[in-house]
Order: sequence, then C-alpha cells, then structure tokens
Amino acid sequence: MLAVRKKLRARFGERHFDQTVKAYRSGALSRPRGGRVIANLLAVLVLAIPFLFIGGGLLLIWAAWPNWPAGVFGGLIVLLGAFLVPRRPALPEGLLRPGDLPATFDLIDTLCDRMKAPRVTGLAVRRVPNAYASQRRGEKLIGFNAILWHIASREERIAILAHEIGHLVNGDPLRSGLAAQAYWVLGRWHGLAEPQNSAGESLASEVVQIPLTLFIEVFEALLVRLTYPDSQRAEYIADAMAADVAGRDSAVSALETLELMQLAVEQADRFFGEATPDGLAYAEALKAAVREAPAERRAEIIDEMRKADHISDESHPPTVFRLRFLDTVASAADSALQPEPQWERIDTEWRPLIEQAAGDLRKRALVQ
Repeated sequence: MLAVRKKLRARFGERHFDQTVKAYRSGALSRPRGGRVIANLLAVLVLAIPFLFIGGGLLLIWAAWPNWPAGVFGGLIVLLGAFLVPRRPALPEGLLRPGDLPATFDLIDTLCDRMKAPRVTGLAVRRVPNAYASQRRGEKLIGFNAILWHIASREERIAILAHEIGHLVNGDPLRSGLAAQAYWVLGRWHGLAEPQNSAGESLASEVVQIPLTLFIEVFEALLVRLTYPDSQRAEYIADAMAADVAGRDSAVSALETLELMQLAVEQADRFFGEATPDGLAYAEALKAAVREAPAERRAEIIDEMRKADHISDESHPPTVFRLRFLDTVASAADSALQPEPQWERIDTEWRPLIEQAAGDLRKRALVQ
C-alpha cells in the first residue's frame, strides 16, 4: 500500500493542504468527507466476509444433504470462514499502566483533559524511534520510544504526546472505526495469504494464494483511497491540537527532533564491540549525536525535511505542508498546563526504561 499512498500524496498532497487550511479557517476542519461513508460500507463488507462464508457453507450442507461430496465442500467453506474470522488484536508486550508510571500518566491525563480526549489506559515503550496512538480491545494506548523521550526536550515531549492523543479524538479513519478494523483484518489476511516458504510452494497453493492476495490488495487500495483525505486531515488536526497545547514553536521543534533522530540511529550503527558505552552513557551518546551535531549536518537534515516530497512516514502529509499548517494555527499555547508536570518524578520513572532501551541497542552492537 506504500505505492498507493505515494501516488495519492504526489497527486493530491498540496490540494489536501489547501482544503485543510480552508476548512480550518471556516471551522469545519473535523467534518468527515463523503468518501468515509463508502469506506465504511466497504469495511462492513470486509468484516462480514468470514460470516458469509460460514453461512454459505452451512446453507450448502443443508441444501445438498445427503450428498456427501457437496457436504464436504460446504464444510471446507465453513472452516475457511472460521479461519478468516478476525481475532482481537493483542495488546503490546510489556504494556505499562498508570500504577507503573504515575507521574507520567498524571501528565498524560492532564493533556487528555485539556484536549477533551478519553483517558489513555496504557503506554508501550516501542523500539522504533517515534511515537503512536492506537485503540485496541477498547483501550486507548500511546507508544513512545524511550531513546526519543530521552533526547526530546520537555516541551517537545508534550507536543509529541499531544499530537498522538489528538489521534484519539480527531476521527482518523485508519486508526479507529469500521475502516480501521477492516484495514487491520485485511492486513492479517495478507499475512496469511503470503507463502511462508516460496521455494516449497506447490502450483495448487499458488493458484489459491495469487488471486486471494490480489483480492486483499484491491480492497486495501480501495480503503486507503477512500479514507486518504480524512486520514491526512486527521494528521493536520493532531498537529493543530499539539500546537494549541504545547505552542507552535514546540510543535515545530518536535517535528525537527523526530527528523534528527536519524543522527542517533547513525551513531548507534557506529558502535561496535566492547568499546560500546553501557546503560545511560549509551543513551547520552545518542542524545549528544542529535543535540550536539555539527550545524552543517543539522541544517542539511532540516533542509531535506522542508522539501515538498519529504514525509516522516507513509501515513503523514509532506512535512513542509505540516509546517505551513502550523503557521496557520495559534503561534503559542493558550496557557500553561495545570497541574504542572512533575518532571523530576517523570525523569525518575523513565530512567530504567531508557537504560533498558540503551541496553537492548548495546546488545545489538556487541553481536555485530
């Protein structure tokens, strides 16, 4: 689906930006587009497919009885339907609860209340140097990379958290709702349809897998195409909410720090063997690689970030449009957070998480 998003971004990126700015100025930014209705209908069809298989198989068994070949075929259809029934997505491993990080969750609760968002119920420490928001099993979750947390300033942490919390209320069709459920199910089916060992695949299995994979990809492309305008708009809404809470400058700085995280990755790749620093010293080295990078190198990355075709990842609009949109919204936060974050307690809570993340990265350096 990356190719589909790339084509859509190249064709409609600036148009979506212009439409989003116009909607923001008219107060209609959160209003969904017409394609959402069609996407939801398509999602209902996708989610119903397993049950249609089950019902069709049972009907065939009943209608063909006592014809046993037809009954066996109907039974196979029932089994296929049962196999395709979507399972509930698993919660992230090592999910942290408010009791594990009380001061951190106090900050998150303050942001949720300020943004009129539902309370976050769990926080996952992710390996990828980024952050995310998701809804699984009725829970509202935030993911945050521990090294990113260590490198980001306090204001940038608030901006990143606010952006992700914004996704819990901004109506992003690929993060919540029917379309999101259908997209997740299609992704699971895609994994099931792909051959696990292509060298040993038989012609018969390929005859089944190829059309099934094509069917799944067509539905995925349709969902992405129908939800793309609203999904992109949701990113702009999340940026606007982050700027409202943390201030425009902090929101921009957070985008820059996320981009500069590649310097930390480059530094991690340079470490090798026993000379690699340990624990917090490792995290400090990565932080220095970002915060103390040569001005020319930083400028090179920031200039690249501001090019029209640059994106932070495939789900986001071009960063240059996000920066231009932030110029449209409030230039500073309306007021300080109340109650004020307990940063010393928060830093204490995150220290072992940062050390654990640094230790995991160090192990990778030692086995190179």
